Amino acid sequence: MFQSLAVVLSLLTTSMVAAHGGVIAYTIDGHRYDTATVGSGASRLKATPRGGQNLQRPWTGLGPVRSASSPEMACNTPGSPVKFTAPAKAGGQIKAQWNPWPHNGGPLSVWMTECPGDCASFSNPHTAQWFKIHEDGLAGTQKLIKAGNSLTVTIPADLKPGNYLIRHELINLALPPAEFYPECAQLQITGSGSVSPGSQSRSTLAAAYKSSLPELAQSYDTWKSKANQYRFPGPAVYRGGAGGAGDAVSASDAGGASDAGGAGDAGGAGDAPSTGSSVGSGSVSGLMSGMNNGGAATGSSGLSSLFGGSSLFSGLGLFNRLSQT
Repeated sequence: MFQSLAVVLSLLTTSMVAAHGGVIAYTIDGHRYDTATVGSGASRLKATPRGGQNLQRPWTGLGPVRSASSPEMACNTPGSPVKFTAPAKAGGQIKAQWNPWPHNGGPLSVWMTECPGDCASFSNPHTAQWFKIHEDGLAGTQKLIKAGNSLTVTIPADLKPGNYLIRHELINLALPPAEFYPECAQLQITGSGSVSPGSQSRSTLAAAYKSSLPELAQSYDTWKSKANQYRFPGPAVYRGGAGGAGDAVSASDAGGASDAGGAGDAGGAGDAPSTGSSVGSGSVSGLMSGMNNGGAATGSSGLSSLFGGSSLFSGLGLFNRLSQT
């Protein structure tokens, strides 16, 4: 039994370590910018910023941001300004490419905010008033995985020209509280637009993401049976005059439970562990069954049950500490 449990722990640790990532490239109006390289082996938890025309603010580790009030919530760690700002057309499309994302279901969003002058000197975006241009509910990361770990959105066509940050974010709800994976890139928006989204479309990140919100405090497994009730935190998406297929899918339109299903809905087995609940309460066989189905979150839940809800194995506990080593 204990030998089997050791194997399970090893597999679960590997799964948790792999379950991190971020944006590694952007394609803007047909031009691709490679922005980060994710390590392997001993460097598996590191992300190295690319040189050259790098519009992305650096993120150097694959771990999540856990506090919405942290300055790192805006643009990850360290999230410091870069010298280059990429041109982008209002009404044009921007495609963000992630390294393989393994979480089978969870919300995602894209935000923007103006840089007060040159983005290269904008050092406190966590205090900014952000507006959303895209959001997707529990099925969001499933769609991202199906699209080859990428997301394409349209920049609002009526947006006033100027310097902006664009912030892509994935949220992991496998083991609440929520884990945030944000990245920022610097854009110089061109075009004939004249609109700056109003206060009803804006929020600071700390105000939008309250840890007490059920959408952030409850697990994916809790929400997937009522996915059509999931409401993404923060103000409504600013759609402006963008129109077209690049418009955001509202979280309320993200689909029912059938859209937030198992690994079969999320592309190849190598990309997305199942979040299906196959662990039997208090049984090693149930735990092994859950792990055989590839579910890291399920395996963790099973360990918590197996050990009588011990705080060592419940919630984030041990596995978050393991994932940071």
